[in-house]
Amino acid sequence: MQKVLTKKHIQNNPFAESLKSIPEVVLCGISGGVDSIVLLHSLVEAGKKPIVLHFEHGWRKDETLDSKLVEELSKKLNVEFIKKKSEKSFPKTEAGAREERFRFFIDTAQRKNCYNLVLAHHADDQVETFLMQLLRGTGTKGWGMDKISSFGKLTIYRPFLDFWKADIIAFAKKNLYCWREDETNDNALYLRNKIRKELIPFLENRFSKSVKKSLWKFCEILREEKKWLMQLTQEIASGPSLRFSDLEKAPIGKQRLAIGLWLKKRGVADISFEDIESIREMIGKKGKKKCNLSRNLAVIFKNDELVLTHQ
Repeated sequence: MQKVLTKKHIQNNPFAESLKSIPEVVLCGISGGVDSIVLLHSLVEAGKKPIVLHFEHGWRKDETLDSKLVEELSKKLNVEFIKKKSEKSFPKTEAGAREERFRFFIDTAQRKNCYNLVLAHHADDQVETFLMQLLRGTGTKGWGMDKISSFGKLTIYRPFLDFWKADIIAFAKKNLYCWREDETNDNALYLRNKIRKELIPFLENRFSKSVKKSLWKFCEILREEKKWLMQLTQEIASGPSLRFSDLEKAPIGKQRLAIGLWLKKRGVADISFEDIESIREMIGKKGKKKCNLSRNLAVIFKNDELVLTHQ
């Protein structure tokens, strides 16, 4: 039976304010790690009705323990629990794992007719993501993550982006929450882990102990400025295609932002600077008719428009 929460308990939760703008009924990605466990508790405390989504990638033998923990907590909090195991073997990459999870999220959103998704990314994740984007050269998307963003029909909320993991762990310990540690978080084969374990400590030791806070502040400033600029390209990028006449004489910066926003609205993630530049070539070179992207997608030039299609 769910514990009765007092107003005092809710007010003492430092994350409560960040959850106020989130819809009452939401999908909630819960891995079993400390961040997602605190998120789930906080959502219930705030009076939300989360539908817990848990995905097993099949990479670790002990993943069933993660699933058991999340399922038992869901029962304790009296919230719906939905689990899925990966049905096929896929490359052990961050991009591959993310794609599998989001396919599960989208399928569930359609079944439940609920397109609001809450994730537990925090300030440390923000800094790591920003550095990953810089190293990968992701072009117009290089400003970390947004507190509210879209992926196809999904609206994604990340209410913990202003909070550091150390604060989340301290809160979890204070409230005697149980969580699971993912051993793959220490695997240096993955770029995010290498940034967390090697690059950030190097920058802190050699340059500044506050480097993470400085990078986080820079993300905040850059993201708000980019959001303002992207509002100026909303009309161009809102349609199913990009009109050649809208892009031909536009400044290069506006072209890049419009292409990036248009692809994002079509549900295309992880677009690189090279992808955007290759698409821009079709604007300047009328002879070029096609640009191949990842996931069997392509942009073609047809009837004076750029159109997204499957290869």
